[in-house]
Amino acid sequence: KPGIAAKTKKILSYGRRAAGSLMSTNFLILDENFSSKKAISLIREEMPKPRHIFYLYVKGKNGALKGIISLRDLIVAKPNERISRLLKRDIISVNEDTDMDDVFNLMNKYGLLALPVINRQKGIVGVIRVNDILRIITPKRIKRQRIFRAHKHTHKPRNNGKKRE
Repeated sequence: KPGIAAKTKKILSYGRRAAGSLMSTNFLILDENFSSKKAISLIREEMPKPRHIFYLYVKGKNGALKGIISLRDLIVAKPNERISRLLKRDIISVNEDTDMDDVFNLMNKYGLLALPVINRQKGIVGVIRVNDILRIITPKRIKRQRIFRAHKHTHKPRNNGKKRE
């Protein structure tokens, strides 16, 4: 696996509006021949603090992205169930150079929490999470309004019309 410096350099090489510039390289790839028990063990080992694990990505023998499994589906599967039997093969993904507006539209249309980014060889190189795209797409004006409203509502408790004694 490439080091942090190499990953950072690669992400910075993408255009500002490219999917590659938004993606996280912190994701887990499972082998299609794993059992669900082995997959859960790997998650515990590799990502003990799973912040934003919505989907697990499965690669085939050639390294290409073969399918996706939701964390929920993995947890409720029988321990010896093969990953290859659980995965969803109809993958919605984007290329490294896909424009961020297209990324947002896909995630919005299909209600996705995360979207894999693939390279020319169909291998997964990163994941864009919904909060990453929303942070970029949401206009600054709306962000300021949210902050102002949150601040406005936290400074004074209400007494709901009751007299103080």
